[in-house]
Amino acid sequence: MINKYKNMKEMGYSTYSKLFNSLVCPVMDYGASIWGGKSYDCMINVLNRAQRFFTGVHRLCPIDGFTGDMGWPSNRIRWKLDALRLWNRLIATDRERILYKVFKWDMACHNQTNKSNFAARVKQILCEAKMKPLYNNLGAVDIESVKKCLLDRWEIEWKNSVSSKTKLKLYEAIKAEFGVEKYLLLDIDKYEKSLLSQLRYGILPLRIETGRYINEKREERICTLCNTNNIESVEHFLFECSMYDNYRLEFMHKAQNCINNLENLTQSECLGSDSRPTVAPLVATSSRHREFWQKTVICSPMVFNGLANRFFHLFSSN
Repeated sequence: MINKYKNMKEMGYSTYSKLFNSLVCPVMDYGASIWGGKSYDCMINVLNRAQRFFTGVHRLCPIDGFTGDMGWPSNRIRWKLDALRLWNRLIATDRERILYKVFKWDMACHNQTNKSNFAARVKQILCEAKMKPLYNNLGAVDIESVKKCLLDRWEIEWKNSVSSKTKLKLYEAIKAEFGVEKYLLLDIDKYEKSLLSQLRYGILPLRIETGRYINEKREERICTLCNTNNIESVEHFLFECSMYDNYRLEFMHKAQNCINNLENLTQSECLGSDSRPTVAPLVATSSRHREFWQKTVICSPMVFNGLANRFFHLFSSN
């Protein structure tokens, strides 16, 4: 699927999701009706890799970030629903068939020895959905009701997980509900989409993030591109650093045409869904400027001087 994406150069969210559901999910879900209550990390990693690739983030990105933005439910929910569909077919089977007798034997094994088998996994799923009486009475399960219950429970777990991660504080402030984010549906450059994702998930290569790699204290991760002695956080990068004043003014001019009451919005609200078409070029331009400045001026003054001399000779010769 990833090769198809690369061959097509660009692919929208709906097409990418349809490819995943058509090519990958059937392989991962094979036989899930039997083992649906279990969980396999290798297949969870496949889902995470597909989401990580589309959002354009690296493998150290917080999983809860791109999971919430992509809006794809967990593999576990599909597997549990497959197990319940098999349950509905089994309880409707003719009582004289061998299949039904094996099913009853499986239930008896669990009831007598508490064995972890198909019956045990179905019982656990129904308990999660608060429908345990259906197990005892061999009742048919409303798949849509269970699906809604499992999705609601999954969303609560996702929100709690986001709240527990300090790196996702900005993400928590601008992400209201679990579901696909509008910026992933926009027709924007892959590079800009990747930067927006990094910005939201707290992994943009600013000193607030890169300082962690060398065990630098948070208060020591000062911005080296201005003289304010402030921590180089996302907020400082976008709204305060004087290095990007020109880009910021250009952004404000464009944003006023599409965002109402821009001057009254908070910093978190400026990063909301309505402003992302204009935020993306600002982040992209500022990031390129920062990368060039740090590589040439800060990291290697000799390189900068060499470039300056080269440009001087080019202009003087022309």
